Amino acid sequence: MGKMNSIIICIDNGVSGSISIKKGDDIYFFITPVKKCLDYTKKKKFLNRLDIKNLDKIFNELNIFENKNIKVFIERPMINFTRFNASISAIRCFEALIVYLESKDLSYEIIDSKEWQRYIMPKNIKGNKELKICSLELGNRYFPQFKDNKLKDRDSLLMLKYILEKKGVNL
Repeated sequence: MGKMNSIIICIDNGVSGSISIKKGDDIYFFITPVKKCLDYTKKKKFLNRLDIKNLDKIFNELNIFENKNIKVFIERPMINFTRFNASISAIRCFEALIVYLESKDLSYEIIDSKEWQRYIMPKNIKGNKELKICSLELGNRYFPQFKDNKLKDRDSLLMLKYILEKKGVNL
């Protein structure tokens, strides 16, 4: 996994998530590409969906598919019945992402957020709001080159840090 020619992709699942890629010595950080679509119900409402064409464009511009040593880590989707709509959105995005990765013959591993958070985050962080604040602050500390990115957290970057360190590779 630690070879210089390997590519590691970490995906913070969801339509408000992010994608971090380590290719050689370079690290890239993207907001998950989404597109607005009319909802599936009779009520006029819009929702965000994963934009596969733009995801493919990002991967092609980085020449991801020219490398055969690629490992993708995807955060398990949140499933919380008290947050039904958010859970459905996360599951829809996850499924679209899995279909895309399988169509490209990319191997992937599902990782629970609690796994990488336990390793990266300080103890006693409570609630989603505190997690996002901590993610942004730690992500900007570890990856200052992305501090101007408008995304409200750095979860995929912190996942990347976790994966690299867990596998014995340092940034």
